[in-house]
Amino acid sequence: MGQKESELLAAWGALFEGHALAIRKVEGVLHGRAPLSLDEYDVLLTISRAPQMRIRFSELANATVFTRSGISRVTKRLEKRGLLARERCAEDRRGVYAVLTQKGKEGLRDTWKLYSVAVIDLLNPCLSQNDARELRRLLEKVVGEIRSGELVSIKARIPLSN
Repeated sequence: MGQKESELLAAWGALFEGHALAIRKVEGVLHGRAPLSLDEYDVLLTISRAPQMRIRFSELANATVFTRSGISRVTKRLEKRGLLARERCAEDRRGVYAVLTQKGKEGLRDTWKLYSVAVIDLLNPCLSQNDARELRRLLEKVVGEIRSGELVSIKARIPLSN
């Protein structure tokens, strides 16, 4: 393994650990204080960013960080609380939209107040404004590559042994 590959794996390790610790910290701040959990916030934020604040459930599963089974539990919980509603797709009878309700918009707004402070408090001691800008640039680069489908298939890179 070359130096670049070693650095890539070390960067991945730091990203992986940093993400897990940051999520745990932010979830801890929100727990019991915010109207939404972090996973609920993610789902409603995804819906709020969709055209007309509605998205097909099948697309919602792909647009969030949760598995399909996880997204089902979260959306059922949100629907039960009146934060999202189901709407049949007029052009495709099998399709169903997740639609953000007024109560869901309010939950997003109220959670944002705590969420944004938690994220700033977490990152402010360790990143300068320039560091934050550079980190954003680098992560957007990774996200762009992944979303564009230009990454080489992982299976093609893993040597098979008998």
